[in-house]
Amino acid sequence: MTGLQLKRGGADKTAIQRLSARKLSVSYGTVKKKQVEYGANYDQKVKEWGIEVVHGNNLQKQMEFHIRDLEQQVNSASSSMAHEITTKALEHAKRSLDIHNGCCHPNIRIVGDNVDHKVKPRHMTTQLQISTISSYLQ
Repeated sequence: MTGLQLKRGGADKTAIQRLSARKLSVSYGTVKKKQVEYGANYDQKVKEWGIEVVHGNNLQKQMEFHIRDLEQQVNSASSSMAHEITTKALEHAKRSLDIHNGCCHPNIRIVGDNVDHKVKPRHMTTQLQISTISSYLQ
């Protein structure tokens, strides 16, 4: 754990090797292996959520296409019975789309995107520091 804390704190390879020689830390190679081990699948939940979003968007597009098709059928219905049936089907499809939109991602609404860009100077001085440029896209 000491080696991981040192690496996280910014210690370089030489510092960790010196502490390892004094038996105060594990070797640098072990630290790197543990970082990879502990970091495995750290973004699994985000990837799964992304797959769900893509699937939900595809389903939503299919439902919207079906609603447009039903609207055209309602407008071109020749008999009152056909008009009534397609109108009920259209209402059902719209309710299904509302339910899908409501339960797919509750409490999540993406209205824009924040873009951050860090500029790191090659040689830092008191006047020349790391600067961050932030912008908000809508």
